[in-house]
Amino acid sequence: VLVNDGSTDNSKQIIEDLLKYDKRIKIVNKPNGGVSSARNIGIKKSLGKYVTFIDADDKIEKDYLDILHFNIIQNSCDIVKCDYKYSNNQKKFCLKNIIIDSKNKSILEKEMFSSYKFNPVWGQLICKDLLKDITFDEELQMGEDFKFNYYLYRKAGKIQIISNQLYIYNINPEGITYNFSKSKIEIKIKNIVKLYDDIYYDSHNQIILSRFLNEIFPHIILLFKYKGGENFLNEYLYQANIYKKCETMNISQIKSKYKLGIVFLISKKIKLLKIYSRIIVLLKRIKVMIRNADK
Repeated sequence: VLVNDGSTDNSKQIIEDLLKYDKRIKIVNKPNGGVSSARNIGIKKSLGKYVTFIDADDKIEKDYLDILHFNIIQNSCDIVKCDYKYSNNQKKFCLKNIIIDSKNKSILEKEMFSSYKFNPVWGQLICKDLLKDITFDEELQMGEDFKFNYYLYRKAGKIQIISNQLYIYNINPEGITYNFSKSKIEIKIKNIVKLYDDIYYDSHNQIILSRFLNEIFPHIILLFKYKGGENFLNEYLYQANIYKKCETMNISQIKSKYKLGIVFLISKKIKLLKIYSRIIVLLKRIKVMIRNADK
């Protein structure tokens, strides 16, 4: 199923040309609604027993589906997730081979909130039956993969992780993840709050709260660079009950290079937080200058 989510290039024509050579391909043309909308439509229109997601600008190894399908059948799993690598080969996540079931599922939940290895929805084969009551949150513009996987993994009875690096993630500096305009940062902060509102109250624990603070804090630092950023924070942090969420946080459990800044945030010391943020930004600039000088 190829979802043409309101593309403005020649994507539609490329898909229609492919249809001439492979009748299994199904095209869905729709107005642009974002990645979550496109994926939800794709799930609805799919007819097979299994579902996998591949982003348009990424690549897969030629045996990607063969290996995933073999393992999901061989070990009677609900999900098989493979390792992945970046297109520029700069970083590899190195997932380890493991089968996760009811006896050790807590390992996976801890990994989800302590690292980013299990954030992406792509790079895995999923039994479609699991998706009857799980969809992508179309109100989220960022973090929709993480929320989808969180509920998906909780529902799955048996999950296999394999170390084969079969998915190749394309680094796109112009993509949403790397666009740090003021409006994008504000959207990101609101999305993080909404995401963790859903999950935090569903499973109230210190690990999730620590992940929430680690996730939101770098964006708070960036926002202080912009005019009006402090005003947004002063208004929104109260409006979204950020401080109330942090009341139960055990500071000793915060594992972050921003620990001091997070302490300022929790204790509502915005002026100190602003000074701290400026120091962090300055140190990053100095680090870049030193790196460039070395070249």
